[in-house]
Amino acid sequence: MPASSASACRRTAYDLTAEVARTLAATNPRLTFIYVSGQGTDSTEQRRSM
Repeated sequence: MPASSASACRRTAYDLTAEVARTLAATNPRLTFIYVSGQGTDSTEQRRSM
């Protein structure tokens, strides 16, 4: 993966998620933020289990 693609991916996957979590925590400290990753999922949608 080219460096520019890797940094764009990091901005989207990590930096944006972390900033949203920080903003939500500042707005409501009692809030629970759960990040669910799609890494390792079956893109063919042929798996029979979840």
